[in-house]
Amino acid sequence: MKQAINLSDYFQNSLVIIQNRIGEIAEDLSFTFFIDDKKVNLFFGNKVLHSKLSIAFNHLKEIRQVNRQLDVFIVDEECLPLSLLSPPWIENEVTYHNDIWLSDDADLKIQHYPLNGTLMMLNLVNDKAIYWVKSGSQIPYYDSSSPLRSILHMWMSSCGSQLLHAAAVGIKNKGILLVGKGGSGKSNTAVSCLNSELYYLADDYCLLSFKPDPTVFSLFATAKLHCEDVARYPFLEELQLKANELVIKTEKALFFLHPTFENRMISDLPIKAIFIPKVADVLSPKITPISSSKAYLALAPSTIFQMHGNKDRTHENIVRLLKEVPSFLFELSSETSLNSKAIQDFLHEL
Repeated sequence: MKQAINLSDYFQNSLVIIQNRIGEIAEDLSFTFFIDDKKVNLFFGNKVLHSKLSIAFNHLKEIRQVNRQLDVFIVDEECLPLSLLSPPWIENEVTYHNDIWLSDDADLKIQHYPLNGTLMMLNLVNDKAIYWVKSGSQIPYYDSSSPLRSILHMWMSSCGSQLLHAAAVGIKNKGILLVGKGGSGKSNTAVSCLNSELYYLADDYCLLSFKPDPTVFSLFATAKLHCEDVARYPFLEELQLKANELVIKTEKALFFLHPTFENRMISDLPIKAIFIPKVADVLSPKITPISSSKAYLALAPSTIFQMHGNKDRTHENIVRLLKEVPSFLFELSSETSLNSKAIQDFLHEL
């Protein structure tokens, strides 16, 4: 595969083209959010992209002091045809069926998915990123539930943080991680906490930072449930219609939680325990200490598999977390309110 130009030059040339195009738009379609000591600015090429890829961050608007800032420029074919960016690696796009990593070095990440029409570029020298999609109107619901996840993961990793495949809930100044493979019950358990006195941070992905103690940060104000489980949570009824517009019955239902559950959400909590939920259908939930090696098997494989990048660093972060925080098996009751109450009682007793 021949490259017509240096990829660093290609990124910079593309950035100039996109910035000029977005600058031509009369309406301000920018969006800024804060997480930990970081600031992320999103610049959209049209209203559709803004509506699909910003709403999940609505809970992260509180202004904070920042040490690093990322600018992400988001466009689609409608506002900027890919042909105008002239990707140098494309000879016959239809021959590619999988994602292509054009650059994966320490300074520049370029990834292209020809099949679903996305192009992601991240420059870690100047903290600028480009996200191009074929059609904003066809962005799938799962991209709206955790938008720009790949870009945010790689940039946050360069800042020393770690994106985890985990749910997180807690009380003030004390939180737990819920970890496990799909179907283990972590999403259902996290969502049930929205109807309790617990705070909600995430049901699927959250950000870990050592400050120096392990602290988890909420990133996406969303929740996903299998359609057959939705009826178990009537307090989500008002949001269910919104989800139905984005989901087909073979997929999960998606819920945007902010601002409806604003009072039950919190931006960050220190992690005091790791729970590995198990669907046990017992009358009363049971919490039993387990080894860090068993907890590693519940947390590490899915996080390492889903998060592209330095797998050794991800492994080291998870090992450090498990050394500093105790782990427990959490056998779940079929009565979800009992599970959230058990978490609450556990944290109060610490």
